[in-house]
Amino acid sequence: MASLFFIVGCPRSGTTLIQRLLSTHSDSTVLPETFFVRRLMPDHRALGDPLLQNEHNTLIQAVMQSEAWDVQGLPEEVLHREVQRQPQTGAGVLRAWMEATAQAHNVPVVGEKTPDHALQVGALHRALPDARFVHVVRDPRAVVNSWRTVPWSSGYVWRDANLWRERVQAVRQASASAPVHTVRFEQLVQAPAPTMQRVAAFLGLAPGHPWTRDDVDAEQVAVDAEAEPWKQNALAPIDPAVATRWRSVLPEADQAMVEHMAGREMQRGGYMPEASAAARRAAAWRKPRQHIRWKAGLLLQEWNSGL
Repeated sequence: MASLFFIVGCPRSGTTLIQRLLSTHSDSTVLPETFFVRRLMPDHRALGDPLLQNEHNTLIQAVMQSEAWDVQGLPEEVLHREVQRQPQTGAGVLRAWMEATAQAHNVPVVGEKTPDHALQVGALHRALPDARFVHVVRDPRAVVNSWRTVPWSSGYVWRDANLWRERVQAVRQASASAPVHTVRFEQLVQAPAPTMQRVAAFLGLAPGHPWTRDDVDAEQVAVDAEAEPWKQNALAPIDPAVATRWRSVLPEADQAMVEHMAGREMQRGGYMPEASAAARRAAAWRKPRQHIRWKAGLLLQEWNSGL
């Protein structure tokens, strides 16, 4: 049976970079983003709940019809064979998928990378108690700055900062019982080899791997750089300067809003406030008005969709 791990974190925190590096180790492979819990599981079932036969069959079909399965190109019979060895639960199907991937690559350690599974670390740990979790954390000001270039940004700095806070907080709380190894993005890009050596030790991977190697391509990490252009940087040589680039491009007003919304979690992680006190006071004054505009926009969308 393969050893399982999950790479989690707020999107734009470096999870694809960790996926890329771990994919170069001869003992490990990493599934693409499956969105298993949020998109594939029946809404009313927990991962460890027994599934009715029709629910189980539907879940297996959903896996094989997913983009992640299609990208992998695994034979369907491999999944069917592994499913028979697992409990008839959502966790059983997920383990079967990961076991099938490990067998296809002939490796003893297999991971899955869906950043938003950060919100489900507790549920995943309860259903798969032997699994480990690699949590990638990046300065929220850098994350918010990066989100300005991606299609899923809310368009509001306060909202994006809150999404970072929610995910970091969820993993921190789950880590009281789940085995979590936290990787700071800044340490990863500035000292990749020692940072990845610690990750490898946590996952039980053989030591001695040259973590500074940059010979992995998009196909190995299941990244479609044309469909997901925001992931191109994770396929380029590691650039230490990316850790602090936000300081020169993110307006102080936006920095202050991030610090206002996520300040406590930031400081838990060693990310100290840098905006002026006046800018933070102004952010606290602006946030309620921005929240009202955001809610009004949601209501307008609901109204238009109902027409």
